[in-house]
Amino acid sequence: MPVSGKGRKAQLSRTIIEVAERERRHLGQALHDTICQSLGGIALMAKVLSRRLAAGQKVPSTDLDDFAAMTDRALEEARTLSRQLLPVQLEAGGLMAALEELAAETSRTLPCVFDCPTPVLVADSSCALALYRIAEEGIRAALQHSGAKRIALSLSENARHLIVRVQDDGRGLATGAGETVQVPGGDLMHHRAEAIGATLVRQSPPGAGTTMICSLPRPASE
Repeated sequence: MPVSGKGRKAQLSRTIIEVAERERRHLGQALHDTICQSLGGIALMAKVLSRRLAAGQKVPSTDLDDFAAMTDRALEEARTLSRQLLPVQLEAGGLMAALEELAAETSRTLPCVFDCPTPVLVADSSCALALYRIAEEGIRAALQHSGAKRIALSLSENARHLIVRVQDDGRGLATGAGETVQVPGGDLMHHRAEAIGATLVRQSPPGAGTTMICSLPRPASE
């Protein structure tokens, strides 16, 4: 039985709420595990150094170096979270840089290579952000559900389309019985693609990995 327009809107609303809550939990956990702990260590060390100075004790330069290193680490953790919240810079080449960084970040968990044969410029920041989020969800699905050992992320273009591709060497989304594995965030990826006029397809033969391809038509003026 086909889903009505009202039903599709309700389903989309639920999906958006679920994703938003998941991102809030992820951000909250990341803040707790990184910046909050680092700042707690900095505060503790500052109190120790303050008590030493108040007692007229000398503070070794190595202690000050450690204090500076802890501060630098907390600053880098804050920058990392900031990049996650706003990954794509406003300049036209921002998507390339953001996807390259996404691949590098993913490689901390699983090998992920980024390929962009020639520079691809995206002037529309909204489109660039949507394409980034689609790639991000595709990689997240590969990490959580595919059992892959390697992920490939690419950005390319031809005369008519700009193409973002995420490919893994995992088990695929289709089981041997012909069933399809439901991947959280999949519906949202399609809605993101529809919102910018792009098409999103998944190729997933059983046991042969999954390839997600998002194609965005180039404006006729380009």
